[in-house]
Amino acid sequence: MSHRTAVKYFFCKLLPPRATFMQDMTAEEAKFMQAHAAYWHEHLARGNAVAFVCRSEALTLAAVRALQDRGMTTDRIYTTLERNMKCGIGFCGHCQFGPTFMCKEGPVYRFDSVERIFAIREL
Repeated sequence: MSHRTAVKYFFCKLLPPRATFMQDMTAEEAKFMQAHAAYWHEHLARGNAVAFVCRSEALTLAAVRALQDRGMTTDRIYTTLERNMKCGIGFCGHCQFGPTFMCKEGPVYRFDSVERIFAIREL
C-alpha cells in the first residue's frame, strides 16, 4: 500500500482594506501583518515557497530583487511578461522579448530563464 503526501498550495494576494492602510493601520491590523510576515519568512527559510510576480516589466526586476533579499532563489520566481500581441502565432514579432515570443512561449516564465534579458537596458 502506497501513501501519498498531500501537497498544500496557498495562493495569496494581500490587498489592503483601504488606500491609507499603511499609514493608519490599527494595533490589531499591525499584529496580523506581523504574523503574516512571520508565516512567509518561515516558508521562505524552508525553501517551500514559490512567488508569482505579475507587474509591469519596469517593476518586475525590483520585485524580484526584493524577493531575493528575503532568500528566494530565481528558480522559484515566476513572472509575466506583458506585451501587446497581434498575430498570436509568432509571425509578426510584436510580442518578441529577446529570443522568445510571448504568444507562443509565455507570457508566464520562470525568472531564471529570462533574467539575462532583464539586464539589457531599453529592451
